[in-house]
Amino acid sequence: EEIEVEVTEGWLLVKARHEEKVPAGVGEGQVDEMARRVDLPPHIAIDQVTATFRHGELEVVLPKVEEPLIRKVPVE
Repeated sequence: EEIEVEVTEGWLLVKARHEEKVPAGVGEGQVDEMARRVDLPPHIAIDQVTATFRHGELEVVLPKVEEPLIRKVPVE
C-alpha cells in the first residue's frame, strides 16, 4: 500500500495505490489506484494535520486553529 495525503487551505487530497504482485512468469499483477479530494471547512491548522494508517484504516486528524486570524485595521 502506498498512501499519500496532501492538505492545503481549502481541501484535503488522499491518494492510494495497491499493487498485487504475482510470481514471475505467472502473469501480470493488478494495480489499483484511487484519489479523493475533500473540501475542508475554514480555520484548519494545516501545519498540525496528522495521518495514520493502521489495520487497513486511514485516520486523518484536522485540528482547528485556536482563534481565526482577524486583525482590525485602523482607519485614518
